[in-house]
Amino acid sequence: MPTLFCHRLIVENDRIVAAGDSYNDTAMLGAADAGFLFHAPDNVIKEFPQFKALHEFAELLEAIRNSLHQ
Repeated sequence: MPTLFCHRLIVENDRIVAAGDSYNDTAMLGAADAGFLFHAPDNVIKEFPQFKALHEFAELLEAIRNSLHQ
């Protein structure tokens, strides 16, 4: 039974998408069907290359939409 803390959660097509910006978010990103770093510092981006790093809201929204329809 996973524990989930978030401000808002929407699950579509049984897929969970997560975005975070720091070390404390990486477990959540790894547990999600799709995880993205958003406005993360360079050291976090370098240490977690498995997560796509995004910097603009428009590209985050596009990545979320694309991952929900896979």
